[in-house]
Amino acid sequence: MSEQKSTFEPEEIFQYQKVKNYRIKKFDKWGLNTYLIEFESALKTSFPENNRVFALWHRKNSNKVIILIHGWHGPKCTYPCYFTVQFRKEGYDTVQIVLPYHRERTPSGYRSGELFFTVNERQNYEAYRQAIIDLMSLADFFQKEGFKIACFGISLGAIILNTLMGVDLRYSAGISFLGAGHIHRIVWEGFAGRAIRRWLKKRGIGKKDYLYILSDYKKYLDKVYRDKKVHETRWSWYYIDPLTYAYRNNPRNVLMVNAFFDEVIPRKAVYETWEAFGYPPLCWIPAGHLTARFFNTKVLRLSLSFLKIRWR
Repeated sequence: MSEQKSTFEPEEIFQYQKVKNYRIKKFDKWGLNTYLIEFESALKTSFPENNRVFALWHRKNSNKVIILIHGWHGPKCTYPCYFTVQFRKEGYDTVQIVLPYHRERTPSGYRSGELFFTVNERQNYEAYRQAIIDLMSLADFFQKEGFKIACFGISLGAIILNTLMGVDLRYSAGISFLGAGHIHRIVWEGFAGRAIRRWLKKRGIGKKDYLYILSDYKKYLDKVYRDKKVHETRWSWYYIDPLTYAYRNNPRNVLMVNAFFDEVIPRKAVYETWEAFGYPPLCWIPAGHLTARFFNTKVLRLSLSFLKIRWR
């Protein structure tokens, strides 16, 4: 981004060089006609392990592929998740991508996801931006192969999905499961942000500052939505928040599935996102963030109905 400009197109914030070499190899461990896609991330970090992107492609020989974006932490991608298998049974190609600093991309000496969500604002911003760029690089591959592309995100993956669909319009349909926008509200009011809140409070940053940011971000969004451009700001997370890109691809072709008793994603953030996206389908399940997995069958049924009607 140029320092001389005061507004930007989203593509400038997530600018990247096209990947030239995708390595594809057969991975038949689970008998699902599976291939492992590997490529170098277009956004390089100081951790070599994190710079290689992994994605597990379960082929069904269709012309539609669903990219699954996992949540924080989690097992290695070489284990096929429930939704991957079920979407494939319904005739879709499916892909499990590994997010930065997670699973196979975890740097030595760290836990999966530890370096994605930290007290370092710049580190968090670059990790999130890298996730979006990696997903755009994956879309390059499947677009070249002639696929229509959708995405399914869980928790952190759903938050990333909600930014992605406003930045890369090739993702023409999405299911946001346990996600929303307004990252600042999620950190300050949700359970997952408690460590960051403690760290900030020790440095004299408290509720007064939080209320200031709420007001400031609202004013920022008013300008963005009015001008349909991303405005320059000193707060880097404004550049990655899903609400910043709600004016694009609006009304958003996304199904929002959220837990009514979610302790991680505040209900107010869900409603703010729903309104900003132009009131897409929103379904509530009677669960918390961790117990929502007991409703996977219902979420799958809702997702398949949505895709059948809204993804053509």
